Amino acid sequence: MNVENTVVTILKNVGVQLQDDYMDIDLYESDLIDSLQLMQLITIMEEKIGITIDITEITPDIFKSVRTITEFVQHKLVQ
Repeated sequence: MNVENTVVTILKNVGVQLQDDYMDIDLYESDLIDSLQLMQLITIMEEKIGITIDITEITPDIFKSVRTITEFVQHKLVQ
């Protein structure tokens, strides 16, 4: 599984409109994601990727950009 592609697909499915240079764009500062989309993202990632995300892991640092989300998911997959 290509984690980055999966994350990007899920973000697009919840309505996040990513620009071409999406890897490091701050999703919050750019107003690309809101709290409802974040919760949808988390739910779909848990279902599609098969990871469990604890409430304490839902932080702005982890869900800041495509890169940070991808790194988080990769870390969860090896646990």
